[in-house]
Amino acid sequence: MKRPRPSWVFAIPLATIALSSCSFNYGAGPGAEDPYPEMILTGVVAERYESAAVSLEFSADVLEIYDEDRLWAANGARFTQFDAPGSSAVESEASASVLIVDDKNGVYSLGGEVRFSVASEGIVFSAPALRWTKETHRLVGAVDGEVTVEENDGTVIRGWSCGAAVDRLG
Repeated sequence: MKRPRPSWVFAIPLATIALSSCSFNYGAGPGAEDPYPEMILTGVVAERYESAAVSLEFSADVLEIYDEDRLWAANGARFTQFDAPGSSAVESEASASVLIVDDKNGVYSLGGEVRFSVASEGIVFSAPALRWTKETHRLVGAVDGEVTVEENDGTVIRGWSCGAAVDRLG
């Protein structure tokens, strides 16, 4: 009677075939479906120019850029939009602990300690979260967040949530 061959005799050729035909995807893995920033910057200062003059100043402690999704995420964000390119007159200013810019949909979400002022309206919004939609020029507060609205004439209004048309931005 023939003696059976040890199983490792078959295992070596099978392992060689299996390993030589495998393709390793080094980019995939746990959480691979989550977006990953193409660029991360710290101490960011940026300016937008129109007609060779500054029209907007932006700064952030940290900025993540997701090119594929046309999304920016920032910590410690601040911006100033001027009344006209080259003008020193401020049209609007904002600061927030967190800023998410969804450029594809024209939605700007501010979170944490948010302060948003519009000089032409003589109004300042303070809230834990605000969202501005570029297309509709709508500023909306979180449903569960207290919003403070201060006007130049000294009027102060406090309440929960808010919605306001802001016509001059964009």
